[in-house]
Amino acid sequence: MKVILLAALLAACARLPMVDAIESRPWPITASLRALTLAVDSADGYVLGTVERAVEDRLYDDFCGLQLFGPCHETHAYRLTIRSDQDFPKRLWVFIPRGDTLALPVGTQAVFIWKMRWIEQLEVCAQRMRRGIGRYCESDYLPIVPSRDNVVAPADSALVAELFARRSI
Repeated sequence: MKVILLAALLAACARLPMVDAIESRPWPITASLRALTLAVDSADGYVLGTVERAVEDRLYDDFCGLQLFGPCHETHAYRLTIRSDQDFPKRLWVFIPRGDTLALPVGTQAVFIWKMRWIEQLEVCAQRMRRGIGRYCESDYLPIVPSRDNVVAPADSALVAELFARRSI
C-alpha cells in the first residue's frame, strides 16, 4: 500500500512544471521615473551591458560578528564583469544582504547605474583585529551598484541616458 501511495505521489509531482527560480524572477524590471531620477542624481555613470561573470569577493564582505548595539546589516560582496561597448570600469561591485541571493546571473542584460565609493577591505580588518593589531582598514575606490533601483531593464536605457544628459545641464 505504501509503495502505491509513493508511486502516485511521484507521478503527480512529475506532472508539475519545473520552474527555475532565476527564470521565474522578472529581473530587471522597468523602473519608475522617480526611482530612476533618484538613482541617476547620485550616480557617477551608467552602462548598458551583460553580466559576463559574477564572483564572490570576500575581501569586502561585511561580517558583523558579535553585535552588541544596533542591528547588524551583514552583506556578501560580488564582483560583476560586465560586457559592453560603452567605456566604463568593466567591473562593478554589488553588496547583497546576507541570506539573499544574487539576482543577476551570468547572461543578465541590464542598465547598471553605478557610483564610485571608498569600500573598506573588511576581511583584512577582521584579521587585524583577531591578531590584536587594531582596527585600521585599507580601502579601495570602487564602482558599486548601490541598490536594486540602480539595475533596470534595457528598455530604460534611453531614459537613463536622457536623465544623465539633463543632469549635466
